Amino acid sequence: MNLPPLPKRLKRARAYVRALPPSVSGQGGQVALMTAVGSVVRGFCIQGEHALDLIDDEFNARCTDSATGALYPWTRDELLIAIKNAAEKSPRDWGNLIQGRTRRRRHQR
Repeated sequence: MNLPPLPKRLKRARAYVRALPPSVSGQGGQVALMTAVGSVVRGFCIQGEHALDLIDDEFNARCTDSATGALYPWTRDELLIAIKNAAEKSPRDWGNLIQGRTRRRRHQR
């Protein structure tokens, strides 16, 4: 796969993750985390510290506790495990978010 430069992928991934709902403890927070991490790691092919920094800045900083409404971010270790799991186990195709969605061309008669 011919990947766009990392800065371009990071910019698009940041915007994508910013638009995702945050994790809310007690309301499927792990699903929201894995959606965000899978999008970054698999969808935009961003790994390691770049993935960690992006998830921490754009997603983790918005996560809350359902009981108190207080910020309740994931720990660094939890994020690293999620990144590893996304790389190894996510059903998402590698690079599926790199190219913008295009409409399918109609068949010419």
